[in-house]
Amino acid sequence: MNLQSLTFASTPTLSDETANEIRLFLYKLLMAYECEYGDQFWSFREYFEAMEQQPDLFDDMEKDIEDEIPF
Repeated sequence: MNLQSLTFASTPTLSDETANEIRLFLYKLLMAYECEYGDQFWSFREYFEAMEQQPDLFDDMEKDIEDEIPF
């Protein structure tokens, strides 16, 4: 997954209070999202980590093929 940071092309001027209210809303939105889909996040993470720990069965075969190619 390629994560890129988000930037705003142009932003309106906000009061300190408004900026804080938006921040709180975004945190609450993220917490609600994680509560709803948290089990899936952990399931994917466990699957991904298990896949990384398994040896690649074709590593040796690729090396053997590379050794046989005369160029």
